[in-house]
Amino acid sequence: MIVTSARRVIGAFAAVLLLPALCHAQVMSQVPANVYGVLHVKSVQGLSDKVAAWSKTVGIDTLGVMPPDANLLNLLTKQLHVEQGLKKDGDMAIILVNDLKHMNGPNAPVIVLVPIADYSAFLGNFPNAQTDGAISTVQLGGNDMFIAKWGDYAAMADYKDDLVNATPGGLVITPAAQKELDARDVCILVNMPAVRGTVLPLMVGGRPQILAQVISGIRTSPLAKYANVVRIAFNEVADLVQHILTDTEVVTAGLTIGQDGLNAGIVIDFKPDSKFGQFVAAQKGTDQPLLGGIPEGKYLFLVGGTSDPKQAAELFNPLIDPILAELQNIGPDGQNAIDYIQALKDILDTQTAGRVAIIAPEGDLGVSPLMQMIAIRNGDSAKLAAASRTLLQKTTDLTKAMGGGAASPVTSTYTPAGKTINGIPFDQYHTSADFTALGNNRQLAMIAQIFTFAYGQDGMNMFIGTANDNTYIEMAGLSDEKMSAALAAAKSGTDVISSRAGIKSTDSHLPSPRVAVAYLPLDTLANTAFTYMAKFGLDMGVSIPPCDPIGFAVANEGSSVHEEVYIPNQIVVAGVATGNKLSHAGQPAPGPAGPGATPPPGGL
Repeated sequence: MIVTSARRVIGAFAAVLLLPALCHAQVMSQVPANVYGVLHVKSVQGLSDKVAAWSKTVGIDTLGVMPPDANLLNLLTKQLHVEQGLKKDGDMAIILVNDLKHMNGPNAPVIVLVPIADYSAFLGNFPNAQTDGAISTVQLGGNDMFIAKWGDYAAMADYKDDLVNATPGGLVITPAAQKELDARDVCILVNMPAVRGTVLPLMVGGRPQILAQVISGIRTSPLAKYANVVRIAFNEVADLVQHILTDTEVVTAGLTIGQDGLNAGIVIDFKPDSKFGQFVAAQKGTDQPLLGGIPEGKYLFLVGGTSDPKQAAELFNPLIDPILAELQNIGPDGQNAIDYIQALKDILDTQTAGRVAIIAPEGDLGVSPLMQMIAIRNGDSAKLAAASRTLLQKTTDLTKAMGGGAASPVTSTYTPAGKTINGIPFDQYHTSADFTALGNNRQLAMIAQIFTFAYGQDGMNMFIGTANDNTYIEMAGLSDEKMSAALAAAKSGTDVISSRAGIKSTDSHLPSPRVAVAYLPLDTLANTAFTYMAKFGLDMGVSIPPCDPIGFAVANEGSSVHEEVYIPNQIVVAGVATGNKLSHAGQPAPGPAGPGATPPPGGL
């Protein structure tokens, strides 16, 4: 059946990640207007020609997980039995039709548009084809399949009425979506007007029942006094989701692969005159580095971005203010929640930029914590510090108020000016745990050990304070030496990370200007994991060589949001090589448990 074969074709796309072809998305001119979505392939021949080369480049061909003929063209010709009449270098589309009658049937309502050079020769692939007007009925896998000629394409479907009721052409494609279709080797386009027409009525119709169930559960719980707050919050979030659905014109998700690595991108295109379209258009990206103030070191994760307090307030205040107003009606019991939410608002209203860095741990398990973090915010640092202080204090108060305080083995304390670093007082937020109060069993002992591994012998220590008038910093799990270095770097604001060769290489494959960027150095992450596994007696005997990090960026172009991920081929090559070594090594040889292993070099 056509949908079964289409699924096989779609399944192959995960492996068929190829260089961009230069052909325009001609097949899209044949896609009907009222469809839910389209999977577009730029060049059938191009994908098939490149998959073998890419698999060899990254070493997948050495794993024996793909048969020799596992490419799109072979799937198309062999599974659909269409060796004759194909235009092998043409583009192709798989369409999800707006057909609720067949949506829950044995096969999804799908139309596959196959590029053809000769329609008569194409029909000749099916000796028993019976033609009635514009539609031919053929046999595939013992089932009827229906074919019609749409321009230079053969439209193939499991359901005849999907072809009869469809008018080729008419799908409106925005400039942002067309740009993605032209750039990506494989691209999924979600037609939001059709999706909205189906989803919104279901949301509106089901919303009262869902809300009633939520409120019924709240009223029989210890949080019954917050029932009206929950009702307002539910309605605000539901309204937000409906606004997003209403304001979105089209969503695309595409894949390309270049000589250096794989790019995957999602573009959400809002109506230019809508609330979200105007918000997106007002964001100001930058082509400048976004990791200023992060000190030298090895990191598991890095993220940085800019923000506009005025725009953030205009977007989020209408969502938050009704909740705050209802909390006022609860009286003193609602004050902790009011203070907490107001602190969040204060941060949104103040912050102009932020960075977070997760440090790669290197110390002994149970002594040096695995969780080590630096967070930096720019803006009025006194306001940011005051708001963050309130957040931390109210987190403890809210936990106790909601029943997690007295019986909890976890204790949190807040100490103003608990530590002085480089002459600057920092508040201390300390979390410790005593699981022995809950009993003595193997499970609790394991939880206690995990807590100690994560946060160290003394539990979690977070220090917050101001580096200067425009810089606020949080540090958790760091030694005094690292905190001193982090504070000095935050005060200077110098970006020493973005100039690294690996970061610069990854950056060249991400959109710019951008409003946010993140990096995930998998070599450092894997090598850190291997090191600590060795401390448990599981020495894998492998390490990952230095690789460029995975990169993620958020950018905007007009009223469109663009999210892009770049995965360097280096990482895939290293992963395949490591997998090969492990598979040939058998069971990992036991090594000495305990501290002492040194992480191998490489990464950030």
